[in-house]
Amino acid sequence: MSAYKDKKTGKWVVTLRYTDDEGNIKRRAKRGFNSKKDALAWETNFLAKKTNNINLSLDDFFDVYMGDISNKIRDTTLKNKKGIYDRFISPTLGKKEMSDIEVPDILKWQNKILGMKFKDTYARSINSQLIALMNHAERYYNLQNNPCKKVTCIGSKHSSNMNFWTKNEFDKFISHVDDESEWIYFNVLFYTGLRIGELIAIRLRDIDFVRGHLDINESAQYIKRNYIFTKPKTKKVNVLLPFLYS
Repeated sequence: MSAYKDKKTGKWVVTLRYTDDEGNIKRRAKRGFNSKKDALAWETNFLAKKTNNINLSLDDFFDVYMGDISNKIRDTTLKNKKGIYDRFISPTLGKKEMSDIEVPDILKWQNKILGMKFKDTYARSINSQLIALMNHAERYYNLQNNPCKKVTCIGSKHSSNMNFWTKNEFDKFISHVDDESEWIYFNVLFYTGLRIGELIAIRLRDIDFVRGHLDINESAQYIKRNYIFTKPKTKKVNVLLPFLYS
């Protein structure tokens, strides 16, 4: 690693060596970064311009990638990306330099994922995270060879089997729910199709008892032992609660 923290200033510093257009080895230092991610992002961008490629391991570039997108997507999405990367991508490809990752490496990795026997949709989600990472490197950091563009994505966007309850099945289930709060929760989920996070975020002011309507304008995400309230994935909606007066 060429990035380190200056103990006196508390800022991050990058020192690196590169070969210029005439074949001469040069040294460069850059100081004053607020975070390691910022320092690595600058280093990656600088080397990409000077060498027409990325001389970072996939693990190191993942830190850069996360820094680039951290303010653009939900915290839960970031957490999901990191979880998938740490568990399924880093162990196989993380130590390889970006410029050294070739099509055979991707194919071998895909076969490993397929061997884990995940659902097709989850296997595709894992593969899509690697594709997003490599595409980011190509688009913003001048990665010359993107092997993911030469390989078919594994898995499927849509589940082949979707299990759901019929009205009769739900009625049988709900007849055994004695707790009033749980009875309400399950009915709201069944009749409206709300996500659990949207249900948790409902407040008293969102309920119109006169019309039997419910305004959905927030979603709750449980992160680091705290609930974070954000805008829902879909635009604000108004749903009918047909069971409200049953």
